[in-house]
Amino acid sequence: MLIETFQKRRFLKQSGDILTTSRQCEMGIVYPDVKFQQAYDWLRDQYVKRRGPLDPRQALIWGWPSPYPIEAYQLNPPMDKRVAAVHLWVEVPDELILETNFESWSIILNRLLFDEDSGLTLEKDWEKLFDTKWLEQHEYAYELDANSAQTVFPYIKQEWIKKLSI
Repeated sequence: MLIETFQKRRFLKQSGDILTTSRQCEMGIVYPDVKFQQAYDWLRDQYVKRRGPLDPRQALIWGWPSPYPIEAYQLNPPMDKRVAAVHLWVEVPDELILETNFESWSIILNRLLFDEDSGLTLEKDWEKLFDTKWLEQHEYAYELDANSAQTVFPYIKQEWIKKLSI
């Protein structure tokens, strides 16, 4: 799948064929909020459960199916304009991609339940994030299209980079 991602320029300066991001960049400095840490840890666990093992030292990389809608970029720029950033178009193998819905991910980030009457634990309830039919039926993902899809994956191989813009 062709994915667009925004990374700091130093991301491209790594040696070797595989590009990754340190786990320290995933949380802590960027999001010191404990509830966000729980959400990101849960997502990592879901990645392992649904896709496979992760290097515990590396963060998941966030991306969006291409074309990344310009409206979304204008509403939510992926990086502070003061940061030297690069926009990458990357062909990531489908088996490495875990796709979610942006609006629904916000439920998890805010430690809310999708269904308060289900009797499920918080983290079990959050698994509805991956149940597209349930999300549509309950109007949590009213726009299941490129504007609302987001992805995570563990790394980028240099050969997967199809285009970049600085």
